[in-house]
Amino acid sequence: MLLPLLLLALLLAGSGQAAARIPPTGRNDVSVVTTDIVPAAGTFHYVATDTAAAPRFVFASDAVRHVVRRKDVSTGIWQTIAGEDGKAGSRDGPIGTSLLNRPTAMCTTPLSDLVVVDSAGACVRLVTQDGMVSTLAGVCGSTGQRDGTGQSALFSDSIQSITCLANCSVLVADQANGRLRILNLHDPDCYAAAKKALARRYTARSLWAVGLVVALVAALAAAVVIHSRQLTAAGFVVWRRSGEQGGATADSEYGPLVDAAEVPDTPPLPRAEE
Repeated sequence: MLLPLLLLALLLAGSGQAAARIPPTGRNDVSVVTTDIVPAAGTFHYVATDTAAAPRFVFASDAVRHVVRRKDVSTGIWQTIAGEDGKAGSRDGPIGTSLLNRPTAMCTTPLSDLVVVDSAGACVRLVTQDGMVSTLAGVCGSTGQRDGTGQSALFSDSIQSITCLANCSVLVADQANGRLRILNLHDPDCYAAAKKALARRYTARSLWAVGLVVALVAALAAAVVIHSRQLTAAGFVVWRRSGEQGGATADSEYGPLVDAAEVPDTPPLPRAEE
């Protein structure tokens, strides 16, 4: 007796879960396609782009192979821009000479430079657009919890998430230390790029607002014109000014603009009998 009741309860529970699903709408109706296959024997762990609008490059960190790769969107070609394939380390330098130690989370600054978490190295690295790697914050290979400037600061080796802000700052989730850290990039070039991006954003918003006002004024003017013209039963178009009767001084394509008082409101001619 208990077994049928248990089966019925499970069935009802499953039905309730299915009924609780939200049907696809404009916000959660998506399609999934594969755009890339992992190059060589690597693995995609984290991805980032140089810009959110019309990106030129896509970045992918490979914590297993200790490298960061970059894809040129226009050509589809992948290139290793930081680290050496399969070799862990913490060496700064240009493409082909730098070493990373399990790179994970990434984000891009307003200058389109790439900030990379060297998770096993407990430090944060910076990769410029030409592939130059430097240590941005922390002492690679040393863990701890210490604030300070640049490489005098210490992090844990469990950083998994970072976010680049529009003001050239970077938020770092220092998981093992239980702290949210912030890195302030004192880079004049980054500040200049951030100001330009902010100016473009406000210019676009201003143009949108001006366009909206112009459209509203044009619509209001059209409504006033349409409301001011009246068609009498006799087929005359008369122009009525706001608050008065008539007063027309010019002709219209719809017929003479005459004073409404001068136009008799006569009934239309009767139709011919079919």
